[in-house]
Amino acid sequence: MKRLYIFSVIIICGLRTITAGDTVLVNDNFSNRNKFIDNSLLTIWGGNTDTTTCFILSNQTDSAGYTLPCLKLWSPGSANYSYSNSTGLKTLQSIDYEIPVIQRNNCTIQIEFDCLWSAYSNWGEGGRLVVTLMDDYPTGGAKYGQVDSLSLVHPFGRPKYNLRIRNTQYYNTSYSQYNQTSTTFMLYGGGHDIDGEWEKFGTSYWLPGFSSAADAQSPGQPGDKDFPYDQTKKSTYPFQMVASRRDWKHVTWVVMPERMELYHRKSSDPETSDVLASFMAIPKDSFGLSYYTDMVNSQHGTSVDSMQTNYKWFPTVEAVRIYFSGSVQNYLANVRITLQTPDVTPVNTSTANHFHVYPNPSSTGLVFIHIADEKYAQITIYDITGRKYNPDITQNSNGTFCVNLRDKPKGLYLIVIETNHSVYKTKVIIN
Repeated sequence: MKRLYIFSVIIICGLRTITAGDTVLVNDNFSNRNKFIDNSLLTIWGGNTDTTTCFILSNQTDSAGYTLPCLKLWSPGSANYSYSNSTGLKTLQSIDYEIPVIQRNNCTIQIEFDCLWSAYSNWGEGGRLVVTLMDDYPTGGAKYGQVDSLSLVHPFGRPKYNLRIRNTQYYNTSYSQYNQTSTTFMLYGGGHDIDGEWEKFGTSYWLPGFSSAADAQSPGQPGDKDFPYDQTKKSTYPFQMVASRRDWKHVTWVVMPERMELYHRKSSDPETSDVLASFMAIPKDSFGLSYYTDMVNSQHGTSVDSMQTNYKWFPTVEAVRIYFSGSVQNYLANVRITLQTPDVTPVNTSTANHFHVYPNPSSTGLVFIHIADEKYAQITIYDITGRKYNPDITQNSNGTFCVNLRDKPKGLYLIVIETNHSVYKTKVIIN
């Protein structure tokens, strides 16, 4: 009997730090206006006679005396944030960063920024800050006047993945904490279009700051809340308040191929102080329903048996939009967008006839791997956090391998098999 292992490093979902090449795509400390596209210049608003920005560059100090150069809404911009007023900003109080087209299949996008609010609000929508990854983005951004042209086909690009931070102060007395369903959540797509769409104000104009309508829900959860939306889960996953009116907060949104994570800390604290505030599984939809449900249920502790409405895994990203709601002043500083690419040989995800893993799911903890015409293989196991396991692996006379995961926690595992001719990977469920 042989015990076989593979010692090369494989990067999978669940790791925030990827030890490979990092490419900084955007590094904006708001010392000038040269690095972002100002969408407020796309319409004439608030009684102005010409295009006018709604943003100003400033310095803002928090209650602890920590000061950062930042971008904030100019007071006339705050006064004209209403999207229902045709002379207002029409949700154009946003900035865009156009980036090279990113193929998401084997890389991670990390968006970092510092943020601060002037006040809290009861529900948090009025002062929300929304970050959106976009595709189908027009070169150089949208053009003046296109916000009023509903006949145009997605002139502002399409929203793909969204992060929403609310400045709520709603306190839930039943659980002695702020209401986590009102603070931060992540979404896929937007609107009622499977490819994502910005909203419209009736038949009048686009609302390119609103990316999440009724059908843009989070996998595994009712409504539009990401894990852990349920207050009863706070004992196993403590609720984190992200928005702050007292301290500059450093926020890191990590978008991996099949998982999104949100971290936060005080901006004045070291990176080692980062706390995971939330996460969401975003499994590929091309592998079928069982793959989707296994990924969502194993990570979120749910029992869904179908995909959410209009769910889609998006393969490319071309731009990032940051939207200021406007009724409460918020401040934005130090935007940094990084592409992290693992330095590994791509793994063949083929499920050819000569490669078979069974049973899947496994209720016994034993998983069998049969590879036709192969007498030798190196096998390694990872859980969803990237931790490597070295279980007992044996091989019988006909070449079938038996992987013993009986003493490992229930959940989703990645199995990587390397033979003399191919490299395979597959996911299995231990239940």
